[in-house]
Amino acid sequence: NEAALAFTKQEISGRKAIGERQAQLATVLKEAYDQVFTVLDRLDGDITRWGQIREEAGKYTADIQRTNLILGIIRNPRVISTLPPIIVSQLLEGIVNYVSAKYPQVKVNAPANVKNVEGGFIVYQNVRLTSLAEWLSHGVMSMQLEGVPY
Repeated sequence: NEAALAFTKQEISGRKAIGERQAQLATVLKEAYDQVFTVLDRLDGDITRWGQIREEAGKYTADIQRTNLILGIIRNPRVISTLPPIIVSQLLEGIVNYVSAKYPQVKVNAPANVKNVEGGFIVYQNVRLTSLAEWLSHGVMSMQLEGVPY
């Protein structure tokens, strides 16, 4: 009987140890499971936010392209000769708007290099900057309307 009792105690002790290890393992697995789902929830939020950022950025694609165009013209003036007159005219219209807002009443005299090339009475008068900008814009648009190749 004592052998059976000792065997039973040993069996119970072994099963208790296995149960404790299984409980520890279950705790570790639950913690790992919770951590994985926390990371997945964050990842889901990050993916959603990234999609929102991409969607928002997409709204500015046309503005970015126009900005690149303008910066390209500034960095490499030869770029402007490749543009259709309508685009150049729109840029000039922006200049007209700028001059009208900043210097509505300012008049200027033609610089010497213009006087040397153009001559005539107009180059010896003070002319409003807005008029010059509008004149230039009109000239470019006239080229387009007349079908002058670009």
